[in-house]
Order: sequence, then structure tokens, then C-alpha cells
Amino acid sequence: MSIRSCRGEQAKLRIVDQYELSPVAHLKLLAGQETQGCCGRVTNRYYSFEAKERKTSKIEELVVGYDCTEQFLNLIELEPLPLFNPFQSFSRRCGRE
Repeated sequence: MSIRSCRGEQAKLRIVDQYELSPVAHLKLLAGQETQGCCGRVTNRYYSFEAKERKTSKIEELVVGYDCTEQFLNLIELEPLPLFNPFQSFSRRCGRE
């Protein structure tokens, strides 16, 4: 089974029931970038989850916008990951804070 949509509370509950979710990264998109998440278009920041299907152990990636992520984190009872912002990381490496 592939995760197509996570819109709505019932869809999220079904996903949590069928998959073991593990957050991998909390990422900031660069200006003008966007990606497609399971709840729709994402233009600011998003999470990447490893989704392991409980029945088959098949692993897939689940890309989720931040509002939707907060709901998933509550359902699986995990704390948020720190945000990776490529501009801040680059500035720190170059000595520019």
C-alpha cells in the first residue's frame, strides 16, 4: 500500500495504524522552492518521515507539511525535530552568525 493522502484526522489515524512513522528530517525550503506533501503543496518547511508498513515492513518516504506534521507527532507521541535551515547552517560554517 502506498500513502497517497493524509488529509483529515481519519486518514492520519489510518496511517498511524498501518505504518510505523519515524521522523528523519525537519527541513526549511529555500525561497521559491516548493514540494508536494501528502496534504498538498508545501512552500515553507516540511518533515520527511520514514514510513514502515506494519504488515510487510516495506519502507517509503512520507513528506508532510508542518501543520500536518504537528498532528502526526501528537499521534505518535514524539517531540519535534530541530529545523534544518540551509542558510543558517551555511552562515555558521562560514563564521557568519
